[in-house]
Amino acid sequence: MISLKGLNVKGLALFPTTEKVVLPCRHKYGAVATWSHCTDTYKPILTGHGIDAEINAFKYNLALTCFVSPYSDASYPTQIGDAFNTGRIRFGTYFVNWRWENPVTHAIENIPNFFDTIWGQLACDADLITQAQVGTIKAGNYPSLGNPMYTLTGGKYGYDETNLVLGTSYDVVTPIILGQYEWLNTLLGYYPSCGSYSYGLKPLINLLKAYYLAIRNSGYYYGYEDSFTRDVAMYNPTTTRAHDMMVDLAKTRAEAQALCQGYLQTAITNGGWYRDFAHWHNDIDTELAEYYAGQRATIGANDVANLDFGTAYEHYFLRDMVRRISLYTHGSEMVLVVDVKDANSLPLKDIETPLSVDLDLTGTILEGKEIKGVNDKGIRKLAPNHFIVEVPYAKADGFQAVTLQETLTPDYLDFALPSISGVTKETNTVTVMTNKLTNVVLFSVARGGQLYTATILKRDSVLSLIHAIDVTGIDFSTLDVYIGVITKEKQSILSNAYQW
Repeated sequence: MISLKGLNVKGLALFPTTEKVVLPCRHKYGAVATWSHCTDTYKPILTGHGIDAEINAFKYNLALTCFVSPYSDASYPTQIGDAFNTGRIRFGTYFVNWRWENPVTHAIENIPNFFDTIWGQLACDADLITQAQVGTIKAGNYPSLGNPMYTLTGGKYGYDETNLVLGTSYDVVTPIILGQYEWLNTLLGYYPSCGSYSYGLKPLINLLKAYYLAIRNSGYYYGYEDSFTRDVAMYNPTTTRAHDMMVDLAKTRAEAQALCQGYLQTAITNGGWYRDFAHWHNDIDTELAEYYAGQRATIGANDVANLDFGTAYEHYFLRDMVRRISLYTHGSEMVLVVDVKDANSLPLKDIETPLSVDLDLTGTILEGKEIKGVNDKGIRKLAPNHFIVEVPYAKADGFQAVTLQETLTPDYLDFALPSISGVTKETNTVTVMTNKLTNVVLFSVARGGQLYTATILKRDSVLSLIHAIDVTGIDFSTLDVYIGVITKEKQSILSNAYQW
């Protein structure tokens, strides 16, 4: 029998015969459904509700997604990096389509008069319009980088989305795509697999396919599908928009949130993906807390994977790439090999998450045994002989073979909530002890205040059982301090208030 241990199967002519039927999981980690929630732009200030969202996500153990851009979020790169490193928020691209590379000055700037309703001289100076058009009426939020600009300029600039042609005089588009895509990688160390469209505009889909798996549009449709064509994924609505439904449907806050809980329950019942959007900075006082509380209550004891949008999209596209999976015996070990369909049309370098594979070892040489993997990205044990194996995807090289072995000391993925085993406050140090390796955040509100007014005192984003946090210079006499802890599996809790 051919040995594939530690190898990938790209270009493999002879695929090994499988001993058992093995299938990719419909949902990450073998869950029954998926939950996601997102916003556009990151505003870590009181009225921006960025910290409000994070502290309540810690409390209700929910993963958040925030779409950001150097053209809308340049004021907070440190805070974005800190939030990402903590682990409760993951980021994608807020695709800004109202910037361009000026064909005259070559500066990256706002498209002249994009937000205005009158054409000005700047647009003429940039060769966007003629002198005769200066002072005439125009539509607001116009022209975006795609067909509108191409049509306005007679094909000189922008992008013809029907014929897939860039403007003939100068490429004002590609620098904007690359600028946002590369910025996130420079800031956070990974390429974004998904994004959202600024102002709901959807230009350049065929160009953006080379960079993103999926992009969220501004709509919602109450659906819960979890498999998409590329075209659908590149302009994909969410299930709900909790805040906006109050206006759109003339509902109270409680009524809108009850509707969201109902659609989440439908997604769970049907094994789908519930996803919501909210402009955090439009939310009012305790609105986010109430929404998260209702969502967590609806999830209840159901095994729902709460994931950021990027991880969810990556897993769904990986799952749909699978042609077949082989599990075969090699001596005292078993080897798991995944073969894929042609994936050349996908931006493979965006994919960070491994594929979850559902594995039943009944009737194999590893039946009744605890296991460990070689080259895997984690194993979840659901029941005796029933495991979920995380199979790494090496982007250009395809899925990697995983070798499974018996072990007396298994180290399975742990989705139990962490706990805080002790907190002490000395003169200049707060020490937080946890029962699992965690990252820690110290949040504060004015004594007796609400969580939505929280600020961040300190973060410690090095996974540890003991966190000694320097709090020199902080006056705690008027503060309530809440401690958020999160594990490497992204399971989190929030403590009750501490007063010192």
